[in-house]
Amino acid sequence: MQMVKVLRLTLMFILKIINKDSMNKKILLSIYFIVSFYGFSQEVTYTSNFAKLQGQLLDEFGIEKMRTVNIEYLTANSEPYSLQVIGNTNYELFLKDTIIYDTVRILYLDDINFKRINNHVFDKLINLQAISFENCKNINFHELFSNLSLSNNLEQLHFENLKFDRLDTNINKLSGLKVITFDSCKLNEFGYLSLNLDEFTISNSKNVLNLNTLFIQSAKRVNIKESVITDFPYNLSSSKGLEDLDFSGTKIRACINNDIRGFKDLLNINITDAKINFKSVRFLDIGEELFIIKDVDVLVFTSEHSITLDYHNCY
Repeated sequence: MQMVKVLRLTLMFILKIINKDSMNKKILLSIYFIVSFYGFSQEVTYTSNFAKLQGQLLDEFGIEKMRTVNIEYLTANSEPYSLQVIGNTNYELFLKDTIIYDTVRILYLDDINFKRINNHVFDKLINLQAISFENCKNINFHELFSNLSLSNNLEQLHFENLKFDRLDTNINKLSGLKVITFDSCKLNEFGYLSLNLDEFTISNSKNVLNLNTLFIQSAKRVNIKESVITDFPYNLSSSKGLEDLDFSGTKIRACINNDIRGFKDLLNINITDAKINFKSVRFLDIGEELFIIKDVDVLVFTSEHSITLDYHNCY
């Protein structure tokens, strides 16, 4: 990895020297990202933070223990590290099977109506690191987040096909949380997340997103993918450590016409398959360079360069 860093620094130095030679610069940019990818692939080969967690647990416990097991098929001596619970009947079974609570690291909950079974036992899952809620109904998120906050090792929270009227502020009690994802959810209102996240992701949103109410204290990566949003998320400009914004497949309805302040740590914006209009916009407070990625093309900007991209008619 040290050699990779040296190569990257050398290439960036050469890029500055030949700035006026666009052909050579394009070639060197390609080499730069190949080197970056090579270095990244030597250290980690994961497609998401969830995959990374799975990989780490596989290394620690082995493939046999980390096979996802449906609770219906547990035997008397089972020690499930990755457990799937589908439906109310199986959730009731899970509530009674307390002997397995110490071993579960990843828990998948699917198609459960919490109005019928309003019982949270997540505080007893002392080694739980990730939990996923899919197709679940009538969740009291205020109670849920309070209960999950007592699970001291919880790092990842995943929601799929759920409806949120608002993101309950009790989520901030989960102080160790590193990853929050929403896939195919309906999200109406957000609020302030006083968390230090590695990843915040919304994908395939079921409604048009207004991100004006979304504030995150700290996040390395924010993904708003395959969705429609009303405007650019300017309020993320104060998020500490934000290096990557990914708008892949997303449409931003409003044109971005004004220079943008903040985003001091921003390195990359991915707009592959996105519909976003920048009208002579500068990111005034970024570091040396900002990379805008679109498919295989990489555009490099500094705080002095204006960005103009036209992909659709703004409202």
